[in-house]
Amino acid sequence: LSSYMITYAVGPRITFRYHQHFIPFVQVLAGGARLSASSDGTHATENGLLIMPGVGIDLALHHHFAIRALQVDYMATRFGVANGSNATQNNFRISGGIAFRFGDR
Repeated sequence: LSSYMITYAVGPRITFRYHQHFIPFVQVLAGGARLSASSDGTHATENGLLIMPGVGIDLALHHHFAIRALQVDYMATRFGVANGSNATQNNFRISGGIAFRFGDR
């Protein structure tokens, strides 16, 4: 048995620039999810809805470069089921990394 899920989302992000180097933000993203599974030669895929609100903190090191110190997202996916009901998954995601910023601000 093997399975994987691919997600994609877009939406607005609001940043709070009270300090030059410490930049918190909130975002609300929406998009889709594609779930694929295979077992014993049988393969199935399903597309569903994704909603992902979250918060985070960037530590600006340069005008176009920052360290994403923390980002916490609630990730809800909803897939249709053959009997007409919905299968909902509720997950939390915690991440960090490098943020490349484009534009003047």
